[in-house]
Amino acid sequence: MTTDEADTMNGTMNGRTATIDHAGPVIEPMLTPDEVAELLNVSKSTLCRLTKKNEIPHKRIGQRIVRCCRADIVAWMREKA
Repeated sequence: MTTDEADTMNGTMNGRTATIDHAGPVIEPMLTPDEVAELLNVSKSTLCRLTKKNEIPHKRIGQRIVRCCRADIVAWMREKA
């Protein structure tokens, strides 16, 4: 292993400490169906119907779990208004 390779592994480069920016993409928490239904002021069964018809933005995790991104829901509400 060369000195440069060792320095890179130790977080230094040519004797200087490397600054690593750990800030990656912001991951927004996903909302549960209960939270979305409350946000939209609709029943959970209405929300279920909207997701089955793909009328509302949502993501499926497996076959049974549904989650929605808050920003997508807010944009969808503005579009429908």
